[in-house]
Amino acid sequence: SAGGVTSALAGVSVEAAKGKGVLVTDVDQSSPAAAAGLREGDVILEVNRKEVQSVTDFDRVLRNVNSGTTLLLVKRGENTIYLAVQNT
Repeated sequence: SAGGVTSALAGVSVEAAKGKGVLVTDVDQSSPAAAAGLREGDVILEVNRKEVQSVTDFDRVLRNVNSGTTLLLVKRGENTIYLAVQNT
């Protein structure tokens, strides 16, 4: 976890996806990400327009996220959508 920082994606668990991005394995229903519409099974391809190729990438990008809005590019089935997560 991101050492005590309340990240935009607090409450979101991910693992390596088969292709690009990271697979969302769990979303805390009370989290900002859930409020933004992120769901289990989504694949996060980008965070704030930075590609994430691995869980390490994902963690590193999240550490650099400031307050405000975090923009996620998410693959859900055949569709690719943007989700805006309001950081607390």
